[in-house]
Amino acid sequence: MHITERFKVLLIFFFLSFFLLIFHVCACWYSVQEKGDITLLMISPLLYFLPVVGSILYLPFLILMSFSRRTREEAFTGILACIIILSFFLLQRKIGTVIREQAFFQFTQRSEEIILSIEKYYTDKKRYPLTLEHLVPVYLFEVPKTKMGAYPEYHYLVDEEARNSFAGNPYAIVVQTPTGIMSFDRLIYLPKQNYSEALKKHSFTKIGKWVYDTD
Repeated sequence: MHITERFKVLLIFFFLSFFLLIFHVCACWYSVQEKGDITLLMISPLLYFLPVVGSILYLPFLILMSFSRRTREEAFTGILACIIILSFFLLQRKIGTVIREQAFFQFTQRSEEIILSIEKYYTDKKRYPLTLEHLVPVYLFEVPKTKMGAYPEYHYLVDEEARNSFAGNPYAIVVQTPTGIMSFDRLIYLPKQNYSEALKKHSFTKIGKWVYDTD
């Protein structure tokens, strides 16, 4: 393969990878906007699935081919193309995670009012509300929404359901935040803050008083 042709091939893979990066970053940003939705974020894994999986599967064969003088140049071109794809894939995941975690931090700040209202309800009535709707209109003006278009709902668990699911907590607030079809990410608030006990064998990141559970 002529050097000009190799350069053109690598340029194609570079722009393909760059497009996938921009698409994923935009999808992550749009999903956590108040008027956004999850559509783009669900499409994104489908776009990079074949290039990434193909690169991982094909790379060992290309490395073997590089030991042969007859196929060495083509193999090196293929190896570089795979490296470009995988590098951009890792970069897009990192940038997407940063965007989401920043939005989640802002979400936790907005959600402080709900937590305070639940605790005020308990102080007044000596029991926790059965639903978030019970906080309206005395403690909150309206049923709260997350203001993240892709993940609009708070899921509130209380009493036995919360204690059994989350290591004895009297209540829990959960927001499902998937990034794809097979993703089960979620934001969780526990009043006892005993996340290590409640989420054993889970990978999570602390965000304010909440955690981002990625298992």
